[in-house]
Amino acid sequence: MRRNKIRWLGRSRIMRATAMAGLGLTTATAALADCSDARGISLPESAELSSYSGYYVGGDGCFYDPHSIDVMTVPPAVGASGMRDERLIFVNGANPKAGREPYFLKLLAEARDIPTVGVLNTQTDENLSSPPTIKGVSAVKTLESLMLQALETGSDLLVRGGSGGASVVSVALVRTKMRWAARHPRPRKLDDTLRQLKVETFGGVGFFYPDGPSYVHYANLKDPNAQRLGVLNPLVKPGQGAVIALFQDTLAPLEADYEVLTPENEIILSHHGFGVYNANQRDFDRLYRFSPKILPYRFVPLISKSS
Repeated sequence: MRRNKIRWLGRSRIMRATAMAGLGLTTATAALADCSDARGISLPESAELSSYSGYYVGGDGCFYDPHSIDVMTVPPAVGASGMRDERLIFVNGANPKAGREPYFLKLLAEARDIPTVGVLNTQTDENLSSPPTIKGVSAVKTLESLMLQALETGSDLLVRGGSGGASVVSVALVRTKMRWAARHPRPRKLDDTLRQLKVETFGGVGFFYPDGPSYVHYANLKDPNAQRLGVLNPLVKPGQGAVIALFQDTLAPLEADYEVLTPENEIILSHHGFGVYNANQRDFDRLYRFSPKILPYRFVPLISKSS
């Protein structure tokens, strides 16, 4: 099967930002986003997001119903190189915030220098251990649709799940593999076809990743969630040939800019939060070349970028 990269269209109106002292990063303004596309929905910081599960998050700070817009036309967050044909699909962790998710999306796009669009995951800490919802327009169904589209067109698709977002990615992968196998009953070629789905998790909360897709799992050795609920737990199945990228780092949690953290949560997020994982990542293909392919998985140590 010829593997082409999906061509992504549209321009991004980057949300205005100010320098974040001491970190060299940017932070989103408090004003409502100015949607680049009229189909975008601008939400206040305090918005209840449960009704928007599975919506695309654009680089313009707006939210887009996947039933009314093609992902190729969602304005992405972009890095220094600007618009390119590649795309990274990011699934956030638990307890999302209307202002925080576009901000984190932009930081990820800048760190990886790749156009990035989010898929909104509206799980909370209370339901994190339960299977992600598949009712209505959910993150699982949105991801499943994107994955099946990539397989049908022979295109590579890069998906990244952070924390609880990894469990959403895991369920979507299982459903995609089952549906693809039902449509194309050729078991010998099944896993080869699925390999064009490139999957990253960071601090991922999830216990099962189906064989076939290409996996890079990031795990901070100081992260208690990675130890108990992620790929550092020996009971977790990371997917055949997975690369588990290990590092040790501690950073002040960026989540503190959007919510009041307890001392305990501040400690946990300094090892498990978006910031520490965003500061320690590499190009997917650069890491995946260490995949053992025929072995279950391989640990690859990283030198912390913030040390």
